[in-house]
Amino acid sequence: MLMKNQASNFPKKFIAFDLSGSGTTAWFDGKAFGSYFSKNWEDHISYIQGIMKKHPGWCILYERLTKIRRNNKTSKDLVDISKVIGVIEYKYKYKYTTLSFMTKDFRSKIMTGKKKFPLVTYQRGFYWNDQKLSDHEIDAVIIFYYGRAKVTGEWI
Repeated sequence: MLMKNQASNFPKKFIAFDLSGSGTTAWFDGKAFGSYFSKNWEDHISYIQGIMKKHPGWCILYERLTKIRRNNKTSKDLVDISKVIGVIEYKYKYKYTTLSFMTKDFRSKIMTGKKKFPLVTYQRGFYWNDQKLSDHEIDAVIIFYYGRAKVTGEWI
């Protein structure tokens, strides 16, 4: 988490990731988005590094991993995502984490019209600028707007 005086040191450009280590990773930078599927966590690292080469020095926003066990069992998916997060934590200077329950909360608020994000609509599915979004892409959009607001103190 950021201290109040740390936000001024952060870059003014942000990119959000809905991370996966063995599924779909999606990203959103405020203007464009994309996604990538692989069952191999190392492929996700390569994909993220390729995206970050196009966004050098930008602040990475992503959800904080809260547990690596489900139903009292360790999940390979959660172990793989923890590896991806570990590389991000080690490799990139500017990063900020959000809580996963906030993404779910904002998703339901968009669906009911209680919260609005620029160019995002819900009509039996999520759309950004009239383009249908996957579940991972809408999560990246939510992480972007929520995380950016938490870092800058400015809501949309």
